[in-house]
Amino acid sequence: MKQNICLLFNLFCHAILFAQDPYIDSLKGKLNGQQDTLYVHTLIQLTAELEYDDTKTATRYIQQALDISEKLNYKRGIAKSHYHLGVIFVNDQEMEKSKTELNMAASLFKKLAMKQMESNTYSFLGTVAMYEADYGKAIFYFLTRLKMEEELNNTQGILMSYNNLGSVYHYQKNYDKSIEYFLKCIPFLEKTNSSGAGDVYSNIGNLYSIKHKNLIAIEYYDKAIEIKKKDKNKLGLASIYNNRGEANMNLDNYTDALINFQEALRIAEETSDKRNQANAYSHMGTIYSLLKQYPTAITNYEKSLAIAKQNNFRKEIKRNYSHI
Repeated sequence: MKQNICLLFNLFCHAILFAQDPYIDSLKGKLNGQQDTLYVHTLIQLTAELEYDDTKTATRYIQQALDISEKLNYKRGIAKSHYHLGVIFVNDQEMEKSKTELNMAASLFKKLAMKQMESNTYSFLGTVAMYEADYGKAIFYFLTRLKMEEELNNTQGILMSYNNLGSVYHYQKNYDKSIEYFLKCIPFLEKTNSSGAGDVYSNIGNLYSIKHKNLIAIEYYDKAIEIKKKDKNKLGLASIYNNRGEANMNLDNYTDALINFQEALRIAEETSDKRNQANAYSHMGTIYSLLKQYPTAITNYEKSLAIAKQNNFRKEIKRNYSHI
């Protein structure tokens, strides 16, 4: 089973230890003074640090920032408060509330000529549209952001826009367009020697595999593997080897496929990646079945099934029962 496209949206997880974070503690220490625009700025900074991990506390801070901003008629504070409320609602998956706040923020940023913040807002509106499977609207927002980031000459924003567009076109099943935008990411990533290039190459390989162009898919998997190995980055490497093995299996290259699945299993065991362990065993079961080595095939399916049951991997459980 093909692994999901690795999506690089705006929703990144930050590993923040609240009680021990000196930066957050220093910000909290600034909340003892007069409730002026600097006070609002501190509340917004605190919100930005917490909105992905502690939405309840972040909401309290940003609501206070909004209340003070409205009393002071501090328009930039009002706009940013609505923006961060929108982000928090995205993270809490309250999409209707998020759209209300983000649209209000976008309108205010436009009036205040805060172009970068307006662009960021369109990116989150695109993410909301993606969540709701409104792909046409998502494309509109991501293209709007791309144009603004190009005008701002913001490399990171351009890169994220390309990646988001590659992702949404994938979900729209417009695979050629998806490949086009993922390929546009590569020069930006290679210029900065970013390991993210490996993930993008892997995405492109998956898309060519979906299009049944397995030889081309393997070329991109090899590029992804090369970068991952060079950076000593094993994150996602087992999945890439599993996908490369599937492409080889589709080409009836069973020997190469088996080598790929064995390597996927080795890396998955090193990294405690249970899902890719289950997938590797299942794929090897399929190879041995195709080679008519049925006892070995059943052994591999049973190993996959055991891991799947231990971790409640429902799709893998169903798939293995269908093979045994």
